[in-house]
Amino acid sequence: MSKFSKKKAQYYGYFVFVVAFVFVFFDWIFSFGYQSLIFVPAAFFVGMIGYWLGGFLYSRIAA
Repeated sequence: MSKFSKKKAQYYGYFVFVVAFVFVFFDWIFSFGYQSLIFVPAAFFVGMIGYWLGGFLYSRIAA
């Protein structure tokens, strides 16, 4: 893998999962108003799953 590192794969996974989370829950985020702040840690958690999955897939493909 030329210029694609494990760290870059992890960051891409984090970004993709957070964007997907916001896309899926976009209507709920605006309809809840102030209570939608609960989605901030939820988006972080979902992003960390993407971070782990990006690193895991990179390790599997590189091996």
